[in-house]
Amino acid sequence: MLTRLFTAALMLGLVLTTPAPAQQPATTNVPHIHSDDPVYDFGTVDQADSVEHTYVVKNTGTVTLEISRVQPSCGCTVAEISNKNVSPGDESRITTRFSPAGRSGPQHKAITIYSNDPDHPQYTLTLQGVVGSAVSVQPSQITMPRLEPGSLPTADLFVSSGDGTAFQVTAVESTSDDLAAQVEQVEEGKNYRVHLALKKPLEGMFTATVLVRTDHPRRPEIQIPVRLMATRDVIVAPREIMFDKPGSEAVSRFVLVRNSDGSPVQIDAIEPPTPDIKVDTQPFGSNGVRIQMSGIVPNNDINGHVLRIQVRGNAIEVPIRVQGI
Repeated sequence: MLTRLFTAALMLGLVLTTPAPAQQPATTNVPHIHSDDPVYDFGTVDQADSVEHTYVVKNTGTVTLEISRVQPSCGCTVAEISNKNVSPGDESRITTRFSPAGRSGPQHKAITIYSNDPDHPQYTLTLQGVVGSAVSVQPSQITMPRLEPGSLPTADLFVSSGDGTAFQVTAVESTSDDLAAQVEQVEEGKNYRVHLALKKPLEGMFTATVLVRTDHPRRPEIQIPVRLMATRDVIVAPREIMFDKPGSEAVSRFVLVRNSDGSPVQIDAIEPPTPDIKVDTQPFGSNGVRIQMSGIVPNNDINGHVLRIQVRGNAIEVPIRVQGI
């Protein structure tokens, strides 16, 4: 009995006196990217303004932080970095520039930093705010893609205060002498109408820029692009070339092109479905053109390809289908 008690006490003593295995410390030899202010709110700016801000990025780790690249979320924002290799305890500065031109309303832009931080390999900085307009012009551009040839189109621009500041439209100019512009005051200091009128009959494409000049301190000049296009309805027949089954022999097919109003059609360019197909054109009647495609083999190589016809800047596509494939 005494022997058993002695053995048990001896074993208990060994357990109590044997040291426990030491815990391994967590690995700390890593870089760590951090910014005290990762979000910058620029408030409200005008479309003519520019926004610039510099973020400070720190390395709070124990080894060098290596930044491989800085990527803004859109082309309206650019970013420059002062130092790509940041020692422990040091910092790098990332300067961003945002262009609000052509934008309006709330904006949220991300700048992503790619680095060797294992916990944050992609670290995001944020640029946010609201883009307004001290002077509003509606519409912001004039685009009329389908006008009758020989027409004299007109359009109106409405200019108003966007921030409540009273202003005057001091002048309106056009980069083309063929586009006339007149200003009419709707409400003094607040609203104006600009009437635009083409002076000569429209043929083909017309482009110009209208410059609205004001005495507003934040928007002395506003540019409005103008694009007018005279087009005729073009009739193409057939609108699709169909083969009822595959074949191995080369064949020819024809496509007719003409204007719906009976005027002569002018084809600018023709792109064959594949480079090995030959394309020829011949007059058809008094105002049409016949396109002949030679060397078409109705197999899987041609199925789904298209014949492209350019008429006065407009692309017309005629697809080729082969059934049974």
